[in-house]
Amino acid sequence: MNAARFALFAAVVAVALAPAARGEEVVLRSGTRYDATNVVLLPGDAPGTGRVRFSFAIGAGRGTVELPYDRLDPANLYGLAIARTDPKDPKGQLALAQFARDRGLLGEAETRYRRAAAMDPALAPDRDAGLAAIATQRAEAALLAAEGEVKRGRSDLALPRIQEVLATAPAGSPIAERASGLLALASKVVERDRARRAAEDAARATAAANAAAATFASSLLRADQALDTAAKERARVADPNLAAATAQKALETAEARLREARRQLAIALTVAGAQRPDVEARDRDAFALLVATHLDLAELHRQGRRFDRARDYLRAAQVLDPENPRIKEIHDRIEQDLRAPPAQEPETTPSPWWYGPVYPYAYPYPTHRAPATGGVRTSTYYRGRWGGFRVVFGW
Repeated sequence: MNAARFALFAAVVAVALAPAARGEEVVLRSGTRYDATNVVLLPGDAPGTGRVRFSFAIGAGRGTVELPYDRLDPANLYGLAIARTDPKDPKGQLALAQFARDRGLLGEAETRYRRAAAMDPALAPDRDAGLAAIATQRAEAALLAAEGEVKRGRSDLALPRIQEVLATAPAGSPIAERASGLLALASKVVERDRARRAAEDAARATAAANAAAATFASSLLRADQALDTAAKERARVADPNLAAATAQKALETAEARLREARRQLAIALTVAGAQRPDVEARDRDAFALLVATHLDLAELHRQGRRFDRARDYLRAAQVLDPENPRIKEIHDRIEQDLRAPPAQEPETTPSPWWYGPVYPYAYPYPTHRAPATGGVRTSTYYRGRWGGFRVVFGW
């Protein structure tokens, strides 16, 4: 502010030297509030400086203090200045505009500059100068914010601020030159960050692809091992001499391995990529074997008259393959078995007389007793049981 404008501002504010008897609120930047009386604004020797003197209650008495403008909340200080300015005085409005601009209240300052020039057209040059100063302040604030973004590593956020300043700043002005330099710096940083992010993205993509390939290979290997085990267990059941309990255990093992194979194949499908058709074909094979195993277990439990377990396996098969014809066949057999009485166990109580097998028995016989047979006599014996004794007789 030049000397003439400062003198004008001091003259306008001097009206406020007379203390105001009414109560007013004084708010400090720290948030402290005072119910003040006798508030006086005292302009300083330099533009934008000054002090505020006011009284407030302290216990049963009152105290008076003077605080510099910088200690007060800008909006509160500006409100105190408005209360001491004639709203019909154009020079007073001009002084308020400068007062608001010094406090950083650029929106209020712009309004007051325009109002002063509207009330007195002779103040148009002051308005234009004030508006230009406001534009410069805004540009400087934007550049400061942009510099902060660059320091924080967010040049991508700084670029729009810098470009906006360049769009409004006069060409060749100091603010435009400063914005141009900051734009070049921010652009380099943005390009460097873009290249770094591209490299990081490529590295992450490679790592993800390698991890997916490892997961695919591991899941497929485990699925194949489980399928091989299941096939071997099912092949054991084809042995007609295998006991029913052993066959049941083999089928249950095959069922567990088939479930594990399908689980591993499901994992492989998530990362299969171009190999998806091959994985799906293996899953179809495992699915068919699992359904067949359920039905085989149902049939085995039916034969053992464990009908509840047989129905459990039929239900599991029906959930997987509702159209399978074997489900109805086994279900019908279960119903038929339930209607038929169980087979009677054979009589185990021995009869009083039981004949054993008839067999020839040859034993040595003295040659002089049987010269015609060469010393060997052949007889037929019967073995049986009479009461609790085993007897053998023959002739």
